[in-house]
Amino acid sequence: MALIHYVIKRLIYALVVLIIIASIDFLIFQFIPEFVLGLNPATLLLGQFANRIHQAGALEKVLISIENTYGLNQPWDIRYVKYIENMFTFNFGISLDLSTGTAVSLVIGRALPNTVALVGSATIVAALVGIALGVVAAAKRGKASDIAIVDTGLLFFSMPSFWLGLILLVFFGAYLKIFCVSQSICTVDRVGLAYLHGYIMALILPVISLTLITLGTYLLIMRSNLIDVFTEDYINIARAKGVPERTILFKHAFRNAVLPVVSVVGLSLGFILGGAVITETVFSWPGLGLTIISAVDGSDYPVEQAIFFIIALMVVVGNLITDLLYAALDPRIRY
Repeated sequence: MALIHYVIKRLIYALVVLIIIASIDFLIFQFIPEFVLGLNPATLLLGQFANRIHQAGALEKVLISIENTYGLNQPWDIRYVKYIENMFTFNFGISLDLSTGTAVSLVIGRALPNTVALVGSATIVAALVGIALGVVAAAKRGKASDIAIVDTGLLFFSMPSFWLGLILLVFFGAYLKIFCVSQSICTVDRVGLAYLHGYIMALILPVISLTLITLGTYLLIMRSNLIDVFTEDYINIARAKGVPERTILFKHAFRNAVLPVVSVVGLSLGFILGGAVITETVFSWPGLGLTIISAVDGSDYPVEQAIFFIIALMVVVGNLITDLLYAALDPRIRY
């Protein structure tokens, strides 16, 4: 019963947080630009038509049409309610980019699978390898293997992501030609298994890059937590009873030490839709990272606010899943 109450309470908290975030999203992309900065989204879009329209009064008619299409001529309370309704029903409207002129959901839908494949794969691999290396380092604390593992994790953690990406791209992509340097190059004019092969070959380098720069986080957290758990009384009692060290490590210590790592993994998965903007740019990976850059460059505020909301949604969902996993792994959390 306590678990059910805990789940309901966390769901309510998550919904309240999402409403607050959506309201901030509305202020950032619609209210503040127009009333603080004096920028009208309809006027910005109208500038894209200016060079094409030469008839007198035509620009004013187009401006009115734009305001009607995007609801920019409605009172603020109606716009806000409509905005909240659209965000929670994933009706994000039409992109301001004239080169596409398509629904924002389709723009995001084209980039979303690529970002999920990239950041999702890197997060899972980094978490599994980092936890494993953290366990080894804690078990061999103070020895040469521990020092080597920690120093290696810190080395990659401190590397700039763009620098590491360029090194991997130049060495393995351009020099050795083992992997593809661009997803568009590797998959052009390919179908079926050939397309899948090219896609995977282009995915490997950015996944390696993201994995290496995030590996140290899981490694150091797992090592630190496990060392702290080793000092607990129940571990000392188990050792006094003659319980094998391997059993103590994996049966008694690991479960408690892995809880904070679960939190970090959950939040990392929450940020998955945000993508790795720098990594996607370096490797020309057509994910949400490049989509965000294009939207900012083109002042495409419907795309910007939609991605902002989706990223926030996934962070809240990731945090919620983490809380529920905590409750499942540690019954004390439920109370």
